[in-house]
Amino acid sequence: MKQEIKRKSGLFIRVRRLFDNHDTSEEADAFTLALKKLYWSEQFLITNLPEVAAAAESPALVTDIQNYYGQTVLHVQTLKEIFYQLEEDPEEEECEAVYGLTDELADWFDAFNAKSSMRDFLIVCSMQKIADYIYCCYRCLHTLSSKIPQEDVTLRLELILKEQTRFRGCFLPDAISTGRAST
Repeated sequence: MKQEIKRKSGLFIRVRRLFDNHDTSEEADAFTLALKKLYWSEQFLITNLPEVAAAAESPALVTDIQNYYGQTVLHVQTLKEIFYQLEEDPEEEECEAVYGLTDELADWFDAFNAKSSMRDFLIVCSMQKIADYIYCCYRCLHTLSSKIPQEDVTLRLELILKEQTRFRGCFLPDAISTGRAST
């Protein structure tokens, strides 16, 4: 019931109209929901990544988290532009997956109070999960956007995907230990 009410919002209706025919209404709903969840996720990361960087010991890891933060800020701006292009104000929908992944990271902070190489290792593992999840979300949103006759949305998402690809292996444990993380 809650989902049905949300589907009738202006953004769902506007996106649905952009799709070529009525057979793609589920794709339009999926695009809208994915856009809202991704916008929430990126905003949530902007709020939490500075704390993660402060908890890391390795300068390379701190740099990578700061770089990821910078890209995330740019992605939020791009997502806002996509909302505006769809003639809507940016809207968020909580993403339980990202919330859960960051909650796991907080558990590591509690288990390892002091900065240490083990804590860094666990931060790396959690950050890689987050980066991979966000990449997959953008990949799905990009695929759905190809159905919208507004090429600019698809092109914006392609640019984000290229940027996100850079971080896909960035947080692997061997990247930190070999100093490849910041390259």
